[in-house]
Amino acid sequence: MKTTNIKALISLILIFTFYTCSAGEALPFTENFFADDPEIEQDKAKLIDCYTYRSADDEEARLDNMVVKLNASMNAKGYIIRYRGKKTTLGQFRARRTRLSQWLFDIRKIGRDRVTIVSGGERTKDTTELWIVPAGADAPSSSSESRCRTS
Repeated sequence: MKTTNIKALISLILIFTFYTCSAGEALPFTENFFADDPEIEQDKAKLIDCYTYRSADDEEARLDNMVVKLNASMNAKGYIIRYRGKKTTLGQFRARRTRLSQWLFDIRKIGRDRVTIVSGGERTKDTTELWIVPAGADAPSSSSESRCRTS
């Protein structure tokens, strides 16, 4: 499937989610999105994606996936840890963070209180970790070692 088709599909899912939710209420069948998922512990943050930067389109699709998960569980929060690659200039790192913030907060209209973006330090490659944090769970911390399955 082409990236454009994936983005269109995700956009339709987001439109459906926003359209069917009223004033910040979760859909009735998604009140506790994580309740039936045995892989997600209710008291722990869950790493949902980890990637090295490839393109803006790739990153936007990954962020859209996070938005869908956040909209499905109104009590959960998103947590993004960005690691600067050794070959990434500070300007590039800041520009990507700004674009990431604009995509989430200005384009996808996620409340700034729902997602926290932090710098995790430096790694070999520019890396981003996307986390979902259920209500009451501790926020994830940065790690000196990659948690990505494939980089």
